Amino acid sequence: MLSLKQVRKLLKVNQLHLSKKMGQNFLIDRNIRDKILQAAGVAAGDLVVEIGPGLGALTEGFLEKGARVWAVEKDRGLYRVLGERLPSSDLELICEDALKVDWEKLLPEDHGSYKLVANLPYNITTPLLFHLLDYSHLFSHMVIMVQKEVGERFSASPESKQYGSLTLKLEYCAQVESLFLVAPGSFFPQPDVSSLVLKITPRTSPPVTVKDELLLFEIINLGFGQRRKTLANNLKRGGWVPDQIKAAFDFCGLEKRVRAEELDLHKFSCLANVFVRQKEGE
Repeated sequence: MLSLKQVRKLLKVNQLHLSKKMGQNFLIDRNIRDKILQAAGVAAGDLVVEIGPGLGALTEGFLEKGARVWAVEKDRGLYRVLGERLPSSDLELICEDALKVDWEKLLPEDHGSYKLVANLPYNITTPLLFHLLDYSHLFSHMVIMVQKEVGERFSASPESKQYGSLTLKLEYCAQVESLFLVAPGSFFPQPDVSSLVLKITPRTSPPVTVKDELLLFEIINLGFGQRRKTLANNLKRGGWVPDQIKAAFDFCGLEKRVRAEELDLHKFSCLANVFVRQKEGE
């Protein structure tokens, strides 16, 4: 693994200028690198997808363990340097924008299940994660590093400040486990915030049964649209009338003054299913 001195030299020799917008902060902490490899459970013969390999701190670790790696790097300069630094028949470098990749076309499905490991760029974390979950059948699990505040929203519990629509949408698609924090000093250059490593395991089926997924997420979005208002008031904004809301609340065992942050995914799914039945009975 490259030391800080080696990273600086490599960047200077290759005249590479880092982009804060692209979240180019290179991991220089071997201990953190090894903890990520352990969390991902990478072993000989594994198939690993890495997003944003940069100068290859994690990539090098995957190869040392005998894994085969598909690494997607948007920056053409880093793509070139990484190919020169880690020439290997087990490494396939792809110069693409991960947000636009069709993973089914990129990854040979007949090879088996892939493990995804990534230090996700902070500015595109949420859209990129949900783009990846559209291809969840390809991945056994994902170990991702994200901005601490975003990671806390992904793994939050009801009635906490971090809990919201994003938490519930991710819970519907996957199981989320918060693993460990990473301090700014583990990177060069140092980011302004701490990071959090999460393990995300895509679900084979949702944890709740709903008749209309779009309606479920509409209710969730409305509920958290104005957090200080009651859920009933937020639902009125969405077009539901008081009688419909009261009947649904009674059926699902909800207090009339309840707020969205007090409901778990099962309660939201109960409301969605009641509203579907109400509509079908019209």
